[in-house]
Amino acid sequence: MNRKHYFMLITSLILFANPTDRVSAQNDDKSTVEATVRDYERAVEEFDFDKQISLMLPSGKWIEEDSYPEAADYIDEWWLQAKKAKLRIANRPHDFDIRVQGDVAWVIVFVDVATFVDNEAARAFTMRTHPNEREWVGHFVESEVLIKTTNGWRLALGHVSRLPKNNK
Repeated sequence: MNRKHYFMLITSLILFANPTDRVSAQNDDKSTVEATVRDYERAVEEFDFDKQISLMLPSGKWIEEDSYPEAADYIDEWWLQAKKAKLRIANRPHDFDIRVQGDVAWVIVFVDVATFVDNEAARAFTMRTHPNEREWVGHFVESEVLIKTTNGWRLALGHVSRLPKNNK
């Protein structure tokens, strides 16, 4: 095959390759990224620290509002005490905005966090910050960067901020 024919064959393959294959692969990645984030949120609400850590890269960092980045395996004392008090939390992630470029994904997600105080230990734990409430909902936004690994998508960096109260 001469160069001219070879060039035309390659050009034809590029031009007429099915673009839906690329879109489909990217949609699959987006679905898998969303599932990873949902798994992470579920691990948080279940106080499953091992699962949380497993969904982050070993070098991953998480930044809570008004704090410095913490290592993937760092569990704040508040979370340990909340688990001990059997505080119930329900994370409801919604409105995902996911962008995938190769092996990197950027996610913005809103999370409504419902907190339930249904035992005396949880009541004592929350008395200072929520003295008269048995349940409440906080609204947060998270931004996350995930990296595709041989074990699936893992969080490399996460940041959470509380949204201001809606004054409508």
